[in-house]
Amino acid sequence: MPPLSVMIKPVSAKCNMDCRYCFYNDLSARRKIPDRGTMSLKTLKKIFTEAFEYAKSDPVYMVFQGGEPLLAGKDFFRQAIVWSRELNKYGTPIYLNVQTNGTLIDEEWARIFRYGGVLVGLSVDGGETLNAMRVFKSGEESFSSVMRAVKILKEGGVEFNALCVVTKPVADNIREAYRFLRDNVSGFIQFIPVLKPLRYDASGRVDRAPDYSAEGYELSADDYYRYLEGAFDEYLKDILTGHYTSVRYFDNLACLSRNGRAELCGMNGRCERQFVIEADGTVYPCDFFCTDGYETGNIEKDGFYALQASPAAARFLKEGASVREECAACSYLSLCGGGCRREAMDVDKCEATKKFLKKALRHLVRIR
Repeated sequence: MPPLSVMIKPVSAKCNMDCRYCFYNDLSARRKIPDRGTMSLKTLKKIFTEAFEYAKSDPVYMVFQGGEPLLAGKDFFRQAIVWSRELNKYGTPIYLNVQTNGTLIDEEWARIFRYGGVLVGLSVDGGETLNAMRVFKSGEESFSSVMRAVKILKEGGVEFNALCVVTKPVADNIREAYRFLRDNVSGFIQFIPVLKPLRYDASGRVDRAPDYSAEGYELSADDYYRYLEGAFDEYLKDILTGHYTSVRYFDNLACLSRNGRAELCGMNGRCERQFVIEADGTVYPCDFFCTDGYETGNIEKDGFYALQASPAAARFLKEGASVREECAACSYLSLCGGGCRREAMDVDKCEATKKFLKKALRHLVRIR
C-alpha cells in the first residue's frame, strides 16, 4: 500500500499574516462555512488512531499547515508528538512536518520541534525586497521576524527547509532569490509557483482559474520559464562545484529522468491519494481543492478506508488521472506527467516546460 499522506489544518485558514497571494484564504472564504474553528484534541487523537490503523507497517506522512498552524499552540503540538508515539501500536514509520510563516517561533518552539523530530517548512521568498508581499495584518513587514526564526532553528538544531513562492518579482530575480535562500536560510529549497484564485460552479466544484489580472504577482509562461532556467543554472552550478543544494522540483526531475518515481505530488501523471483534514474534521482530497464540492467525509465518523472510497474522492482521482490531449503525444510526458492539474489551470506552462527540459535533460540524467 502506498504511504498515507495526511495534511492537518489545525486552525483552518486563520493566520497572523495577510500575504497578498494567499490561495487558502481565498479558497476557504468561498465555502459555506469558511472558518472551521480550532481543532480539538479529541479530533487530533482520532486522526492518529485512524492513521495507524490504516497504515499499520506502511509509512505515514503528516503535515500541519494553515493558515498558520502554530496558532493552535504549543500544547497542541506537544500532544501530537506524544500521540505519534503512544498510539503507534504497529511500529508505523511516521514523519511529522509543519509548514509555518515562522513569525511565532521562539526557543521553546524549537525545543518542541527538535524533541518531536518535526521537519519545519519555513516560508520566505528571498531577501527583504522579494519578501515584501508577506506582511502582517497591520501591513508591517515580516522579514525580520522570519530571519530571527532562521537563527533560532539553526541554533536549536532543528531540521528545516525554505519554502519560496515564485511570484513574478521572484521569477524576475530568481538567481538572487536562490542565492539568498541557499546562503542565509537553508540548503533545502522548495520553489512553489504562485496560484491565482479559482472560480467555482454551482456545486462548489472547481471551474477554472480566472483570466489573467493585473495584481502584479501572477506568472506568465515567459515568467515561468525564466524562473526554471535561472534556478536550474544555479542548482547545476552548485552541483558541478561540489556544493549540492537540494531544490525539490529539480531533484524529482532528476529521479524521473532515470526512470524513477517522483515523491512530489503532481509529477507522476495523476493526482495522488491524500487526505486534507480541516479543523472540524472535514476531509478533502487535495489542499488545492478544499471546496464544498469535494468534501469526502469527516474523520470523526469515517476511517481512512471509508474516506478513500467515498464518491467525491473517487471522482477527484478519476479527474486527476486523465491526460490532456496536448500532453498525450509529448515526448516529455514521462518527465512532467502533464503537471499538477491545479497549476495547469493557472499558468500555461507546457511550452515553457518543454523549452526548459530540452535544455536541461542532458544534465538531469547525470545527477545522482
